[in-house]
Amino acid sequence: MLDKLKNIFKDKNSKEWQEQVEWAKSQVPVEEVTETVDPTEEFYGDINQIESTPEMSVEIISEYEESAPEDDYLKYSPQVIGYPDQELQTNIYRGISYYVGTDSILDYGCGRGDFKIFLNAETSETNIDYVGIDSNAPLIEAGKSVYGDAVDIRLVNWSEPHDIVKDWAVNITGLNLRYDADMTKDDMQYFEYVIDIMMQHATKGVVVMLSSSMYEHEPGIIRYNPGDVLNKMQQKYGACLIDHSIGNLAFALVIYKS
Repeated sequence: MLDKLKNIFKDKNSKEWQEQVEWAKSQVPVEEVTETVDPTEEFYGDINQIESTPEMSVEIISEYEESAPEDDYLKYSPQVIGYPDQELQTNIYRGISYYVGTDSILDYGCGRGDFKIFLNAETSETNIDYVGIDSNAPLIEAGKSVYGDAVDIRLVNWSEPHDIVKDWAVNITGLNLRYDADMTKDDMQYFEYVIDIMMQHATKGVVVMLSSSMYEHEPGIIRYNPGDVLNKMQQKYGACLIDHSIGNLAFALVIYKS
């Protein structure tokens, strides 16, 4: 039964949240919905206007741990898609959305399709042309179970040929780990290989979020030097920028297609 439908990215007391709930009810079959995670904060269009607090993040995590069934970990946990908590997940999504707006998007490593749901809430636009691709079948199935037809997510390997072309190709933290079995490429060669593929499927450009060498990440996480990345991408593609405003943890690389 649908006792309540909580949008991950809205204040449940706000008018916008109520509108999002009504929209979601019309999109997601009732029998496919159990319970989602409580929302975080009201969102703004500028990454510099973040007003969340550590206490808010702790409260969200605690409520999730108390309410989410163990077998729903894939459906609702931010950890399973690479984020320690929803606050960081949200802030990173905001950093990406600042550049893509409501343009069409091809999301590499989409996981459950959370980014599309975030964009619906962030922009109040529910008709964004979004396609997500991922080679992780359990996460794709989890996303379809939670969001239904609200997200277009497909089981596709990044390197497989496909004909999907959007304004922007985005990769949100997916390049911070190696998912391939190609031992002939080092981490930077693999990074350039994926960027080349993404550029072929974008008309405006590419936006990726990368783990920064300015932060001591856990073992196994690929750490990118922002200066080295910027120099290499400028030499190859021309117009691009680095945005480190999210903090020392990560930075966005934006490559504009001329």
